[in-house]
Amino acid sequence: MAKILVDKLNPGMILNSDVNDITGRLLLKGGREINEINIKTLKAWGVIEVDIQGIAEEEIIADDIFNTDSNLRNEAEKELGELLSLNDLASPVVKELFRLCLRNKIRMMTGRGCDAR
Repeated sequence: MAKILVDKLNPGMILNSDVNDITGRLLLKGGREINEINIKTLKAWGVIEVDIQGIAEEEIIADDIFNTDSNLRNEAEKELGELLSLNDLASPVVKELFRLCLRNKIRMMTGRGCDAR
């Protein structure tokens, strides 16, 4: 099982655990097969990642930020960590913001430009 981004979900995947919104309200029960409507619902409620059955962490197709030089990534993480130091990095929203900023920072540092995704 692995937590994957809602943007990476495909119909037919099975939830490993319940999915709740930020207030704790149950959105989808664990064991349910995901469909297109479920994916739209999760996005609408601001869910960023879900726990999926049958997928190991290593099987997840990683962004280019995970396939870059570790020194470059550490430098980018340090700089962004300083910028976001007053935020709760455990918050799902801040965590996703950090991930997106990190990806774009590394793209800029490697000359690949910024990505709006």
